[in-house]
Amino acid sequence: MKIVIVEDEIFASNRLKKILYEINSRNEIVAILNSVTTSIKWFKNNSSYDIVFMDIQLSDGLSLEIFDTVKISKPIIFTTAYDEYALQAFKFNSIDYILKPVDKILVEKAMKKWENLQTSSFTLEIEKLQNYYNKQKYKERFLVNAGATYLPLPSSKIAYFYINNQLVNIMTFNKERYILDEPLDSLEDQLDPKHFFRINRQMLINFDAIIKIHAYFGNRLRLALKPPFAKDVIVSKRKTPEFKEWLGK
Repeated sequence: MKIVIVEDEIFASNRLKKILYEINSRNEIVAILNSVTTSIKWFKNNSSYDIVFMDIQLSDGLSLEIFDTVKISKPIIFTTAYDEYALQAFKFNSIDYILKPVDKILVEKAMKKWENLQTSSFTLEIEKLQNYYNKQKYKERFLVNAGATYLPLPSSKIAYFYINNQLVNIMTFNKERYILDEPLDSLEDQLDPKHFFRINRQMLINFDAIIKIHAYFGNRLRLALKPPFAKDVIVSKRKTPEFKEWLGK
């Protein structure tokens, strides 16, 4: 079995490699990738592997960002110290989610599960999961704190979300600002992707908030928004191709 390990901690990757060889000495580790950037490059140019063991928190971001750029059609077993990403992980070809420290018994069970799915049933299970997420109802409103009261704020009235002083802020089209006690990663999954797009690690914008799009150095884009934002609004280099595709949908 040809295995790819996506893991930025040497101790963790060595431990997993040791476990996989103990389970079956014929297992072959074809690559150990330690970042989002190197993973994207490798998966773009390689298809000769059977399964992927993938950590979520990498040195340069979340491994879930890899799927924004490349399609991985092989089954994935996530290995991570964080359980809050389980729901997001199963949107992809995930067959298991193992919390660190990785245990040999759990890895063995996950591998056995994969072996049992080496029929059309694997495709069917993946399709069921993907259909579930495709049918999910996106959040239509948020409950925000407005001084001594709480207000229901429709998603359609939100121009953009942005991080300021490590807090997620909401800016409405009416120039009202609220602080939201939810991470941006979570909001990205809750909002309808037809209307909202994560342009970089700091900002999630509504399509209707875009006034103009300018070319920017480094193959990036600069946006003019309504209401105006205090700083330059830059679409990251990694997100730019996907953003252009999103605009044309």
